[in-house]
Amino acid sequence: MTNFTWTLKTLSSNWWALKNKWVYHYKREPDGSILQHKAWWVVKEFKQWFEIDYKEIFAIIVKFMTYKVIFIIAVFYDYKLKQMNVKTTFLHNNLKKEIYVIQLNEYEKKKEKIYKLKKALYELKQSSHLWYKIMHWFLDSLRYTWIHTDNNVFRNDILFVAVYVDDILIYRSDKNKILDLKIKLSDHFEMTDCRACKHYLRMLVTQNRTL
Repeated sequence: MTNFTWTLKTLSSNWWALKNKWVYHYKREPDGSILQHKAWWVVKEFKQWFEIDYKEIFAIIVKFMTYKVIFIIAVFYDYKLKQMNVKTTFLHNNLKKEIYVIQLNEYEKKKEKIYKLKKALYELKQSSHLWYKIMHWFLDSLRYTWIHTDNNVFRNDILFVAVYVDDILIYRSDKNKILDLKIKLSDHFEMTDCRACKHYLRMLVTQNRTL
């Protein structure tokens, strides 16, 4: 794998390997039409043991009322709303705990071997917390601080950034500063530029400055 997600190891007698599965999903356009077919290889996290497989968990999602307030502020001040998506979000996270996973049947090389994960996968209990630490470190290096009412919204003197797992919402009036942040995000992570926000958490978003 190009992301160096795992290495093949022999499972020791005093450890265990987690089961896994494929999850399939449609990414849709605002009108409901299918934009993309997506697939995730996920682990069955309910087999993890606290203090052995993981220690800290965290939900990296913008609060329900927060993103509603974001849209109200954007309308009132005529802010630009731009959206980006992080590709293979959790594969940016290096695991510190030892996690072993049963091999995928499609890629099975040696039946006596299992995967020792080097990167976090979807559904691991610690994945979201690790991703938040990486994003927090990155935005902190650019002198962004999180707001006290929602740890998943960051700001500096010019821009606001809301993080909902892999969905990044950037808003303010300075288009050059927005572009600069988008370039820095793309330099550090593998990103998809969704341009103007049109569809956010199953809500249809229309920006019309002629009204």
